[in-house]
Amino acid sequence: MSMTNRQVFVQKLLKALETANESNAEELSREIMNAFIAFASQTPPDLKCYECIEYGITHSNHSGQKVYGLKIRNKTVRVSAVVSFLQDIELQEAIRQHIMGVGGEYSQLSTEEIQAAIRMATVIIFALERRFAPYNEMWEKLRQFQDIEVSDDGVEI
Repeated sequence: MSMTNRQVFVQKLLKALETANESNAEELSREIMNAFIAFASQTPPDLKCYECIEYGITHSNHSGQKVYGLKIRNKTVRVSAVVSFLQDIELQEAIRQHIMGVGGEYSQLSTEEIQAAIRMATVIIFALERRFAPYNEMWEKLRQFQDIEVSDDGVEI
C-alpha cells in the first residue's frame, strides 16, 4: 500500500527525530522539504516556506544544547522559537480581528483559545526537535568505562 504525501512528510519528520546527526542533516533537510512541498502545495506561501526553511543544527539559547530541527535557512533561528514568540506577544488580537472576518465558529474564538492553539503548535514543533545536551556526548563516552574499577591511587583493578 502506498503512502500519502501527508504520511511521507510525517515519516520524514519522525525519521529526523530519531536519526539526525551532523553527517546526515543536509540529506534529511532535502527529504523533509521535498516531502513538505509534495504535501502542502505549490501556492506562493508554500513555495516561500520551501525556500526559507531547512532542517539542520542549531543550539538552544537557554542550555547550549545541540538542537536538530526546522530552522530558517542559513541561520540558527529555529522555527519553534519563532512560533514560541507568537504566544508571548499581543498578536492574538490581530489574529482575532482577522478570524472575525472569516465568520462562523472562528469568529467566536476567545483570546485564550487562540493562545491555546498557538501553544499546541509550539509544543508539536518542539516535539519534533532532536536535542543533545553538550554533556550527553561526554556522558556516553564515560559510560563505556562504567565497569572499570579504579583503586584510590587511580590504578585500574
